[in-house]
Parts: sequence; C-alpha cells; structure tokens
Amino acid sequence: MVGVTESFDVYSVQDSAFSSSEGGVPDSASIMERLYKMNATVGMLDDRADNLMGYRVIVPKGEPLTLPEDYRQGTLEEHHVRRILNGVPEGIDDFIAETSLPLECNLDYMNGVDFRKGCYVGQELTIRTYHKGITRKRIMPVHEPESIQFSRDVVHVIPSQSELFPAKKEVATPTASSSSARPVRASGKTGSNVGNIGLALVKLDLVRKEARSR
Repeated sequence: MVGVTESFDVYSVQDSAFSSSEGGVPDSASIMERLYKMNATVGMLDDRADNLMGYRVIVPKGEPLTLPEDYRQGTLEEHHVRRILNGVPEGIDDFIAETSLPLECNLDYMNGVDFRKGCYVGQELTIRTYHKGITRKRIMPVHEPESIQFSRDVVHVIPSQSELFPAKKEVATPTASSSSARPVRASGKTGSNVGNIGLALVKLDLVRKEARSR
C-alpha cells in the first residue's frame, strides 16, 4: 500500500442536480457525464445518505475542478455539518478500531455490506445479526439543546467517546446497603461533532422509550 496524499486532492461536491426527490439515483451515464465535466481523475456518486451527499472527486494535486460559476468552495466544517445531519459516520471518531461493528455504524444502510458474499473480520457476527434482525445500537445524529461555546480552534467541542446522557446513580434505600445500588449505564457514546450537533452510538431501546414518552 502506497500513500498518495501528496499527489492528489479529494473533494466533496454537493451537487443538487440529482436529489432523491427529483427522480432517485441517476443512471451511470449521467454520473459519468457529470464527473467528466468536473475534470475528475477519479470520482463517484456518494450514496451513503440516500443520494444527499453529492459526489466524491479525486484530482491531481493543485489542479482545479471544473464547476459551474454559481458553485462556491465551502469549508470542511460545512461538509461535516451536512454528513452529521444525514447520519453519515466518517473517520476515527465514529469508527472505533477493534470495537465498531458494521451494522452499528449503518454500513448496511450505506451500501457498505454485501450479505451474499465477502470475506472480512467479523463477517460471521455481522451475518448472524442481520438474519436475526436485531441490532441493539446504531449511530445516529444527536443534538445538544443547551448553548455550547464553539471555537474553530477546537476540533471537537464534545470529546469523542464521551458518555451520552450519563445516568444518575441510584440512591440506596434504608433497607439496602449502598454497595447494592448500581449506576445505570449511559445510553450511548459520542462520535464526531460540530458545535451542538454530532453523531453518537446509542441504544435503540432507550431511543424508542424516549419517543413513546413524548
């Protein structure tokens, strides 16, 4: 494996020409025509979020993309906001080495798992979980309702893998010793975030309980 970061630039092109509300996923010819007009060396439709993430385009280092005049160059922060709002995990803050599971990371929703073929670490567990139809945790967007002081100098306002909704410890009753009062486990852990929005791996049963209580 050879690193080519110094030779190429990667862009995320947020193209509204093909939105899921305007006829679904474009055909291959339309995609190729679009990428050709962008002067892309390598490119593909980013279908991780129901065709709402535009295109991923690779060009030689320093060469500009050819885009319509009404396009503007956004910031990396804007890209992260878009993917977080669409529930798309990305990078080491969302995919935890030796811990994350494909279905918990929504790879089955993002065309990242083929249940008919493949050979990868954890395949047996993934297939078994899929056929049982029971996935207890999922990565999903979360929102902190309280105001958070945001700084562009800080990568994450909320550290990755912080406990989500840390539960209060149970208070021991007079008839029970304090040692028998066990703390309730947190409902999830945070991942990547920008400001007061982010992704978190949460327990689905607790999400359902919260939804029913409203």
